[in-house]
Amino acid sequence: MITDKQKEFSKLIDPHLSSLYSTALRMTHNQSDAEDLVQDTLFKAFRALDQFQKNTNFRAWIFRILVNTFITVSYTHLRAHETKAN
Repeated sequence: MITDKQKEFSKLIDPHLSSLYSTALRMTHNQSDAEDLVQDTLFKAFRALDQFQKNTNFRAWIFRILVNTFITVSYTHLRAHETKAN
C-alpha cells in the first residue's frame, strides 16, 4: 500500500528524475555509478522528507543531497584506495 508520504515524494521528485540522472552521469562518468548515486540520493531524500521545508526550492534541496552524496562516496572510495596502497 502506498502511503501519503510516498505519494508526496513521488509528486515532488518526478519532474527532477531525468535531470538528477543526467547530473549524476556527468559527475560519475559511468552509467551504473550514476544509477547508484541517484538511488542513494532518493533514499536519503525520502528518509529526510520531513526536514524539507514546504514552499521552498525542492530542486535545490534534492540536488544538494545528490552532490553531498557524491562527495561522500568519492571520498570513501579515495580513502579505500589509499589504504590499499599503504
